[in-house]
Amino acid sequence: MFIDLETHIPTRRNWRSFSAITAMSGLNAFNDNFARFMLLPLGGWLVSQNSGFEIEHLLGVLMVLPYILFAPSSGWLADRFPKNQVVRWSAWLQLVALGFMTFAIWQKSLVTAVVAFFLLALQSALLSPAKAGILKELLGRGKLAYGSGVADGVTILSVLLGQILAGVIFDRGLSSTGDGWGAALTPVLVIFAGCLFAVVLARMIEPTPAHPVGPLTAKVAFRHVRDFKVVTSARPLWLCALGVAFFWGFATFILLAVYEVAYKLHGGGEGTGTANSFMMATASIGIALGSVSAGFLSRRGNQLGLVPLGGLVMTLGTVLLALAPAGEGLFRFGLFVAGAGAAVFLVPLKAHLIDISPPDQRGKVLSVSNLMNNLAGALAIGLQFFFKATSQPVPLQMAVFALFAGLATWYVMKLLPRDFWFLFGVTLIRMLYRIKIRGAKNMPEEGGVILCPNHMSFVDSLVISAASPRPVRFLIAEKCYRHKWVGRFARMFNAVPVSPERAKEAIRIAADEAAAGNVVCIFPEGQLSRTGAVCEIKRGFEMIARKSGCPVVAAYMHGLWGTFTSFSGGRYFRKWPRRIGSGLTVSFSKPMAPKEVNAVEVERVWRRMASDSLDLQKLDQRRFADPSLFLTEEPASWWEELHEVGELGPEEFGELARQAHELNAVAFWNRGERVLLEWAPEDAVSRVLGMMLPRMAGVKIALVEKGAGEDELLKVSREERIDRLVLRRRDWSPGALAACRKEGRLVQLLDDWNGDELALQEEGIYPSLLKNGKVLTWSMPHPDEKNSKLSTFQPGWKVGHVGRLLPGVEWPEGWEVDSERFLRKP
Repeated sequence: MFIDLETHIPTRRNWRSFSAITAMSGLNAFNDNFARFMLLPLGGWLVSQNSGFEIEHLLGVLMVLPYILFAPSSGWLADRFPKNQVVRWSAWLQLVALGFMTFAIWQKSLVTAVVAFFLLALQSALLSPAKAGILKELLGRGKLAYGSGVADGVTILSVLLGQILAGVIFDRGLSSTGDGWGAALTPVLVIFAGCLFAVVLARMIEPTPAHPVGPLTAKVAFRHVRDFKVVTSARPLWLCALGVAFFWGFATFILLAVYEVAYKLHGGGEGTGTANSFMMATASIGIALGSVSAGFLSRRGNQLGLVPLGGLVMTLGTVLLALAPAGEGLFRFGLFVAGAGAAVFLVPLKAHLIDISPPDQRGKVLSVSNLMNNLAGALAIGLQFFFKATSQPVPLQMAVFALFAGLATWYVMKLLPRDFWFLFGVTLIRMLYRIKIRGAKNMPEEGGVILCPNHMSFVDSLVISAASPRPVRFLIAEKCYRHKWVGRFARMFNAVPVSPERAKEAIRIAADEAAAGNVVCIFPEGQLSRTGAVCEIKRGFEMIARKSGCPVVAAYMHGLWGTFTSFSGGRYFRKWPRRIGSGLTVSFSKPMAPKEVNAVEVERVWRRMASDSLDLQKLDQRRFADPSLFLTEEPASWWEELHEVGELGPEEFGELARQAHELNAVAFWNRGERVLLEWAPEDAVSRVLGMMLPRMAGVKIALVEKGAGEDELLKVSREERIDRLVLRRRDWSPGALAACRKEGRLVQLLDDWNGDELALQEEGIYPSLLKNGKVLTWSMPHPDEKNSKLSTFQPGWKVGHVGRLLPGVEWPEGWEVDSERFLRKP
């Protein structure tokens, strides 16, 4: 049965098979490394007894030699036969190789043991393309990076366990018996018996398809150069394979350099194996942690931006190794950091290599990659052998490889700037905000989509990218594209510049991008909100949807107003973030047919999603007010009201909290303001404005009993340096208004307006409509951003209107609303 691996969603059986191949690969890695790290101290002990020869570099060569000699053959096996079958054969071959090694140690023949190790390496070489290639066949493209990271993490943990146990068990056996052969025999016999479990695991893997390739001939077995051309002819494959090879060259060099450190510390005798094992264990823990972390970060898709990040960390760790005293704590920490960085560097590259390999040549590509990995390992062995032969100190060796790692990172950064900065930005967004995603499954899995989100802050594109289940390509106004800083990032992220002055061309470009199968994001407001409210929706997206024939998905971001990247407080960025981990909701609508969607429908969907987002916001009923925010002594009735509100039922309290969240979602008040409020006991609006909102909005407040005279209000305003008066009335005398204007104070009038009052015609009065104990609208001064050439005019109030509707609020019967959601009587 044909399975589309690009869209395949793993089944339970797929996950069981993945678990089996992961466990089998881990056991295979454990056995290989246990055997290697058992032979290393055995060889060192024999040298100290003048009856053997140095084998560390020989074992390194024998480990890579099968990958070089049999690269085409292993690739042919993985393509010609079902990969699960190849895994089974390799499990039996490992059993044979370890049985042969057990026999060699029993016979006390180091040469025979080394030959057995070569068979063990041969088994690993034949297994490698099959165990890597089977991951995509089991998990599909979507979970490939995650699966690769988990599998690599388990493998490295197995390597770690094999290294530690081998060194420690050998040293203890040598300490108790004084015989290196006896110290190695029993442990190798045990892992030989344990190979039977690997055979059982291999049989648990479900069948996978074979591919039609020719028979294995001498020409096929030795087609190294021709196979190389498969990889070198495609630049992405070539660069990925080079990156993976660099990792293995780096790891091989570190392994040999660490063994040199252990040998010098203990002279090859007792303690050498343990010291080597524990130092390599530190690096392995870093590699395992880095692998699992990279897999976790790639759980929603492969993140190539991790590659330069891993390179930076790897370079830092190697610099620490060059500076630290050999074998000391800082040296071990450097091994951990270098290992973690190297794993983060490797995992996305390896997953990408598997992903972009042609299905019928995946085994061949992976075998060439293995060949390159081992050629890099051979170069590392030769370089380290040269350093050792010329008595170069280990710090100098590490400094040279720190230089290599730095150069590799620099080159990768040049190749992947977009991926790195995208990952950095999205990771930063996820640190700054607790993003709750609603309706992600509404996004079509494939095909073109017109995505229409609201536009509230400078990080909206990153928020949408972090929340969207598919990659997004953004349209950007040409004037923004030409902006010095905005344009630099826009070009890096392949944003599509469009010009309102050339509307037909802009529509054609956007429609072509969507018709090509991309998710094209258009902010239909055409500007950032500077009020917290939705701006007028332009209708260009309607024509783009109709021309492309692609559905429209509306998106609504709730919770960004008030953050330092929004215009709250009358400026972008030039303010401290309120807190780390702010709640943010991103909602996606169901797809809307291109021939039916329009601006009115998108605004209606936004309004519904805003209302649903508000329903999700909660407020702690034990900590909803803060008496320390009072500028004057609070009325006695305030404390009585505080107790009553604290005793309200969940539904009543939830209604008050929702109103507070509605007001805090827009520029009703600005953070840091000093507010004077007319207070009325047993009044829902007073409870919201006098208790809940000050703490949310971060304002200082003075309460005056409702009905106080203008003179008293003006007196308190001057004494407390009030910025804003919030009054429960529909009139304010010209003299008092003039005094407030002169002193730079705003006046908000909250009342059940009829819509024909003379006060609504006056400038400087900012009305809000009250209905049934709720604030439905608000007004504010026109926001002005003098420092940006990208801004267009946005009204904060309109003559004859009672303000702009709050997010999620439907307009009351008998009123009419304009395209910017300002409310007035017909």
